Amino acid sequence: MQNGVRRNWAVVVIYPDRDTERPAQAQLMDALTLKQIYLNELPAGGSRECECLPLVAANRNKAAATARELVASARSSSESAERRREFVRLVSTIVTRKFPNLSEEEVKRMLELAPLEQTKPYQEGRQDMIFRMVIHKFGEVTPELREQVSNMKSEELGDLAEAILDFTRVDDLQSWFQDRQSC
Repeated sequence: MQNGVRRNWAVVVIYPDRDTERPAQAQLMDALTLKQIYLNELPAGGSRECECLPLVAANRNKAAATARELVASARSSSESAERRREFVRLVSTIVTRKFPNLSEEEVKRMLELAPLEQTKPYQEGRQDMIFRMVIHKFGEVTPELREQVSNMKSEELGDLAEAILDFTRVDDLQSWFQDRQSC
């Protein structure tokens, strides 16, 4: 007790299962009235935060996959966007502490937290939109055009989509690609 203020402490020890606990540790826990939690005995349907406990105990080899599963489950949950963001932040914090040598960007990549614009489905959607615009304006998409568009970055696809609106002939499209290659 310091300055007359009494603080109650609660200490929790988390084990992956009962087999991990050593007899001497169990005796110490009983003497200190500590609480043990066994991850394999957690009830299903617990709080979202409790879902992170296996991540805390996971070895480094399994941690990345466990963290990605947790993030995926948060994304597909019916919780509010803010609640999902908080949970993903918690998972990111645990991963950051588990992998202290990784940069923030590396953790984001590990957890597949890339911005929407950098995801494959988004890229494919933009490419499909461009193909539809070309077909609408010029009647066909050549194999060469498919290949060129497939190799473009997200921002280039946006530039092309805007440029197509101004094209009047398929030659304009070909000139646009030639101009980009000469830069």
